[in-house]
Order: sequence, then C-alpha cells, then structure tokens
Amino acid sequence: MKIISLGGIGGCDLANALRDLNQPAYPYDWLITTQSFIINSFNDLSNFFAFNEAYVYNNSNLLVYNKKAIMLHDFNDFTLQKEEVLAKYTRRFERLNESLTSNDEILFIRIYDNLQEELIPKNYYDSILIREEESIDIWEKFINYNRSKYNKNIRLLIITSRDDISSKTYNNIILVYTKDHKNNKIIYNIIQDTINSLQSSK
Repeated sequence: MKIISLGGIGGCDLANALRDLNQPAYPYDWLITTQSFIINSFNDLSNFFAFNEAYVYNNSNLLVYNKKAIMLHDFNDFTLQKEEVLAKYTRRFERLNESLTSNDEILFIRIYDNLQEELIPKNYYDSILIREEESIDIWEKFINYNRSKYNKNIRLLIITSRDDISSKTYNNIILVYTKDHKNNKIIYNIIQDTINSLQSSK
C-alpha cells in the first residue's frame, strides 16, 4: 500500500508523521494547500507552482497566483536554487504518477482545514493565503474519479478537528476526529491504526 499526503493547512505536521513511517516524499508533503489547489494540480506539474521569482514572498516562501497554496521549506535563495527545487518536485510528481499506475493500493491522507482555527504565526498568512471551506462531497468525487481512472483501490484518510463532520460515512473516505491534529505523533498513530485496520479487513 502506498501512503501519500494530500497535505492541508497543517501539511508539515503530516509530512513529519509520514517521514517517521519511512514514507517517500510526494508533491504535497511540505506545503500549505487548499482543496481546490490539490484537485487542480493533481498529478499535473503544469498546474502546480509557476516557479517564478514574481511569486516569492519573504525570501523563503513561494506562492501561487491565486494564493491557494504556499511552499514553505524548499529554498533560502530562490534565484540560486530554482532549478534544484524544480527538479525535486519533478521527481515527486514522477513518483506520484508511478504510484498511481502501479498495482499497489493507495491511501491518501489529508489534514482537513478548520476555518475556525487561526494560523500560526498570527496574521502572517493573511495577505498570502486564501483559505476555503473544504467539502467532503468534493473529496469523495475526487477519490471515485481516480479510482476509476487508474482502475485501483484508492482511499482517503481525513484527519479533522471538526467533530461535526467526523461521524458521517462516505464511500472510500475514512474520517478521524482529533483535537491534536497538529501533533505529528498523534497523526502517526492515526495513520498506523488506519493501515492496520485496512490490512486486517482483507
């Protein structure tokens, strides 16, 4: 089973948990991402970041034109490191495509954005990120579309701090509620428990 991050507003906490699980890096691991950015850029590097100096913010962040995602940890000097960063994400998209076209099942994981929670550092993201209300129905359509397109078993684990959605049931989506969704040890345990449950149900 391939374990692949679809990021989130707390995507870096998820990436740390996946690193502890010895998982390779994929395109969305270390980013802040909205739902629409994931869906519009999925397995398509041309709809990802523009890798253009015009979108560099505060020397170390890269934005997208519509402020729906932020690259946080990939460079200190974009002009000098641009080709290196582009090459790294090209490899990650290639890895994603290889996973999608392999015979392995896939478990995507997403940290669901809770708009009631303020981002830290306070006010830092106000002018560079436009958050959006996520929709489980849209995620379900996304998963079902890719199950059909790649003819394989694909599921999505959503980790959320919103208890109003965690009790709902969807096809191929697993919802887990926790107040500690920014704690990579808690995320690690949730992922491991989910993997164990899926494997034991076969």
